[in-house]
Amino acid sequence: MKTIFGIFIAVFCLVGSIQAQSNFIEKHMKEYQQNDDFTSINVSLSNLISKEMLNDIRKELGDLDSKFSELIKNLSQMTLLTTEKQTQKHYEKAMALIKKGNYKPLMRVKEGKNSGMSIMVKESTKGVEEVLMLAGGEDDFVLISFSDRS
Repeated sequence: MKTIFGIFIAVFCLVGSIQAQSNFIEKHMKEYQQNDDFTSINVSLSNLISKEMLNDIRKELGDLDSKFSELIKNLSQMTLLTTEKQTQKHYEKAMALIKKGNYKPLMRVKEGKNSGMSIMVKESTKGVEEVLMLAGGEDDFVLISFSDRS
């Protein structure tokens, strides 16, 4: 799962334009960002990656670059929320909220009996608004949102 997670972050560092939006974590799970049981990280991707780093990532991705760049051109903000306490409860709550939203499944990985990862996409007429990665198991809960935010 660490390899998939690493690839996922590298891909979403290819960022272009910015639009104002509120992401899934800010809308539905904001109370957890202030909870001491959770680790919360907010990153402005457009300020994080230098042009040299972006060029290196593009060289690594090769032909995939143009496809991923188009897919994620509006994504500029990463928000991460994770905990090791009551992981199943948080996973089920997040999944229920995601199912109520306009998210389409992109990928699902099942590991063992009670753990796995899902990647979902929310689109609009302007393109991809948000990509969610939800991972959980007995030991951890991880929710990552890549969104278009100014």
